Amino acid sequence: MCPNSEASQVEPAVLARHRGTPAEGVLTCERIAVDALTRDVIVEGQAIHLTPNEFELCRLRVAEQGRVLTQHHILSDVWGFE
Repeated sequence: MCPNSEASQVEPAVLARHRGTPAEGVLTCERIAVDALTRDVIVEGQAIHLTPNEFELCRLRVAEQGRVLTQHHILSDVWGFE
């Protein structure tokens, strides 16, 4: 599990290799970076391809790091169920 976001920044060099510099709004957790705007996911400096649902699950987990997510929260946020 990732500590809070301030302590879990992806090394700037990791993001720099992918797109130049860390962008504002990029969510990070240890060595994972998730850019919701471009829908890029970088793991240990390597871009990975995710399906739309996989991306949303990854984004949610990184955004809510350190929190327990209920089934309702996940279904609502990723699949739009109410």
